[in-house]
Amino acid sequence: MRIWYAIILFLSLTMYSYSSNERKIKIDPCKEEWRNLVDSSIELVKNTDPEAYMILVKNCSNIQFMLGTISTTVLPNTIVINTEDISKNSVNNIASLLVHESYHLELYNSGKIMDPDEEELLCYQREYDFLTKLPYVEDWLFIHIVKRIIYYQTISSTKEK
Repeated sequence: MRIWYAIILFLSLTMYSYSSNERKIKIDPCKEEWRNLVDSSIELVKNTDPEAYMILVKNCSNIQFMLGTISTTVLPNTIVINTEDISKNSVNNIASLLVHESYHLELYNSGKIMDPDEEELLCYQREYDFLTKLPYVEDWLFIHIVKRIIYYQTISSTKEK
């Protein structure tokens, strides 16, 4: 009987190892709803934009959560999702956030040094490109991204003068 338990335990650990090796992103302990939302968001990126997914898994090995209003990165490989974004309970929002923040990590990890505003503009443009591939995007999310792109384009153009 003990042998059967050992075999079942071994198979369970092997299957868990395989699934986490496929994604290679550790999600810090959190509410189950948050984990499910992040898992669904990663799957959405994977199924919608293979290039964005490759950037995500190449550069992000950990996802954390924090109180606050701004999601960010902790270099070189962590995305931090704020509670305001999570509380919106939108897979599209978290997926686009992952695309945006993983592009920051990609730029850093590839050694590209840029003006912070130009970098932010590039990341929002990446996020916009991702959103345009989705069949449905919440109006508030799309409007937010377009406003941020306009804002950073304006800043970039005034710096050039």
